[in-house]
Amino acid sequence: MAIKNEFSSTKKGEAVYPHLSRPDTNFDKDGHYKVNLKMSKEDAKPVIDLINDLHNRNVEELSKTKKNVKIAPMPYFDEEDDDGNPTGKVIIKFKSKAAYKPAIYDAGSPPKLIKESDIWGGSEIRVGGTAVPFHTAAIGAGITIRIRAVQVIKDVPMETSSPFGAVEGGFEFKAEDDNPFEVVEAKPTTNVIEGEFGDTPEPKKVSKKTTPKPKKSDADIAAIVDDWDD
Repeated sequence: MAIKNEFSSTKKGEAVYPHLSRPDTNFDKDGHYKVNLKMSKEDAKPVIDLINDLHNRNVEELSKTKKNVKIAPMPYFDEEDDDGNPTGKVIIKFKSKAAYKPAIYDAGSPPKLIKESDIWGGSEIRVGGTAVPFHTAAIGAGITIRIRAVQVIKDVPMETSSPFGAVEGGFEFKAEDDNPFEVVEAKPTTNVIEGEFGDTPEPKKVSKKTTPKPKKSDADIAAIVDDWDD
């Protein structure tokens, strides 16, 4: 089928359940790279308009040779809270086969390719890809959005949190200093080298030794030594 639309980038949104560094193999042994992008309806509109236009053209083309074309679920939906109320956000679903790993870029100028990066949920990203129409007897006519590249605007690291709440009066761990070594007070060193990387040590005061007066019996020898010093 010749109908295909590429888009350079979405506007920024929040990554939901991203599998962008490694493919998700939970439901497919070969795996898929995928991410759900949560966006405001305003920011999502350009991509949704492209999807709808492509979908309508796909169904129109199929209807020329088929009757009662079955419609597959669209790759976007309105987000709802736990009570089923709309949040005003839209979720757009992106995925690609494991053979097509998406390129991941940072937000620098110019953006640089990140060779190894784990992108976690909550990170702010933009997605570039291709919207492709499909049709199968089981699912029907629909649109899939293949990931081609991702730009990380804000990286949110993985958070580990305890599933438990506090218990009043329960055990509370208190960290203690378990260092088995005594603190040894450092003594000033005297072999410091003068120059760029060290300070010059102060010179030691050396008391001048006085030469004892020679005995009368040694007068002649002392006189010879004095002559040498001169």
